[in-house]
Amino acid sequence: MIRSEVTLTQLHNDYAVVEFSGSVCAPCREGKGCGAGLLGSARHVRVDRNQLPENATIGSTIVLECEPKSVLHAAMIGYGLPLAGMILGSSIAARFAASEWVVVLAAASGVAAGLAFARRLASRRTMPRVATE
Repeated sequence: MIRSEVTLTQLHNDYAVVEFSGSVCAPCREGKGCGAGLLGSARHVRVDRNQLPENATIGSTIVLECEPKSVLHAAMIGYGLPLAGMILGSSIAARFAASEWVVVLAAASGVAAGLAFARRLASRRTMPRVATE
């Protein structure tokens, strides 16, 4: 289980916003992690407000946890879908278009479509949860 301390920055009706302070996990602090720490500090994440402790207030520190499998899944969604969109868009355009700029435009459109789909899919599947221990 990957754990990280975060600071509660905003409270809304159905969700809360937390901010990572420093590296994401202990291996990243040591420079031996998966690279998620490269995303840096000040990374904001939404968390279901029902998971928060009752005494949580803005500025309090809580611990988030995430399965390593879901980090891998998020990476596959975040990198794989845009790449697949680029390959698919450029392949279809190369098959039917005579001009290179049409192929480049189709590749860029495929990346944009892949990013949009990845964002929608990842927001539903890779939410961290508040640690109960």
